[in-house]
Parts: sequence; structure tokens; C-alpha cells
Amino acid sequence: GVGKTTLARKVFNDSLVPQHFDYFAWVFISQQYNPKDVLIKIFMDVTYAADKSKLETMREERDFKSILEGMAEDDLVQKLYYVLGKRLYLVVLDDIWNNKAWNCLKRAFPNGKRGNKVLFTTRNKKVASHANPWRTTFEPSSLTDNEAWELLKSNAFPQHIVIEQSWPPEHERLGKDMVKRCGGLPLAL
Repeated sequence: GVGKTTLARKVFNDSLVPQHFDYFAWVFISQQYNPKDVLIKIFMDVTYAADKSKLETMREERDFKSILEGMAEDDLVQKLYYVLGKRLYLVVLDDIWNNKAWNCLKRAFPNGKRGNKVLFTTRNKKVASHANPWRTTFEPSSLTDNEAWELLKSNAFPQHIVIEQSWPPEHERLGKDMVKRCGGLPLAL
């Protein structure tokens, strides 16, 4: 893609983020997601973020996950809503494909507490608009051929060759062909 997940990961892992949020969760949604599995993953992440001593061993983590798996989806939603309502949270929902997915999950996120954030990535502008029509969406753009060529050169050649522009002509031809095939997607380069 154009780097939506990479950009979201940079935000999520930024060193300033822990100063602003108490709870953190990152969940990959995908086209064939299971709402209950997503809710459990969020619950596990925020519980661990809140109190690392709660899940000190893998056995305790498995036991806790088993308890959550035994709960009904609506009960999970209510419990997660309650837990998230206590503190500030950042939850990243990576790769939401449709409105149905967001409609199903949004019940678990309390409204009204300033500072809470749900950040999600999607390929579909309509999903982003549906989630919050009053918020601005950010859409990473593709690189121009020149920008892509510059990026490829900086990654493919040693710095002194880039500065001197002393690469072999056949490398330039192959590189520019690669740039065209990548369609301006930075991660493809």
C-alpha cells in the first residue's frame, strides 16, 4: 500500500505517546475478522498496559484469555467499555474494510472523554467518513516518479555513489523501470 499501517505504527510507537495515554492496543482487523477475537485482543492489550504485573506469566495470560473467550460478545463489549472509560486510551484498528466492522466494534469505546483516540487504517474513504464525518482523514499520497527514483537511489546505492551520481547506466535504466512498476508506492521500493 501507500504506507497507512507504517504511518500508524510510527504514531503508536512514538516516545511521546505513553505520556498522554494509559491504555494502548493495536489490532489487525482484516477482511475476515472475528469481532469477539478483536475485542479480546483489545482487552488483553489494555489490561496488560494498565498493570503489567497482572499478566506476568504465559500461563496467567492463557487463563485470562480463556475467561474472556468464555464470555458472550455483548458482555465483552460492556466490560471493555467499562475498563476503557476509566482512563485515556489509544487503540489502533489496522485495516478496517467496511462500515459493518466499525459499527460492530464502536460499541466498546466510550464517548465523551476528551483525549481518547481510536485510530484506524482503511483502504476505503467511505469507512473513514462513516466513522466520524466531522474529522479530517489523512490519506498518504503516492510518490512521483522523480521522488520514487530519489528514494530508490538512496536505498540501493552507497551514499558516495548517490552524491557523485556514478552508478552504471544499466542500473539507472533498471531502477527507473522498477520505479514505474511500483506505481509510486514507497514501501514497494
